[in-house]
Amino acid sequence: MIDKDRLDDLFDHALSNAMALLEKNGEFFPLGASIGSDGQVGLLATFDGDDHPESQTVIDDLTSALRQQASEGAILASAIAFDARVRSPETGEAVDAVITRIRAKDYARDIAVPYQLHTKGLFKKTRSIAQGQATASEGEQDIFS
Repeated sequence: MIDKDRLDDLFDHALSNAMALLEKNGEFFPLGASIGSDGQVGLLATFDGDDHPESQTVIDDLTSALRQQASEGAILASAIAFDARVRSPETGEAVDAVITRIRAKDYARDIAVPYQLHTKGLFKKTRSIAQGQATASEGEQDIFS
């Protein structure tokens, strides 16, 4: 089993990139990351020719690419981060969150990090993000099966 500190590194890498894109653009396409067999953390993107794909299509493409890499032994762990609406455990209301699916052999967790995006300025917009408390749940093993 992979070291939990390495999974933390992978989660932090995926989440920080997603949050940076949210802060810069106000949105982001789903993104992938992995820990290669050499131990390096890297990002993964897919492109099917569509400049404005549906998020689920990107998630499916990333899942397929990561599954292929896992079957070849090229990666030790994977992450897919995407924007979603989830129910707040505190209030029960729908809130924006970055969901990060972390997968490794014998490990599958989905981590939701709620956020609030604040925009200032009418002509020159600046954005900032306030992150909420992360929650984790058991995930489906769809990469290392």
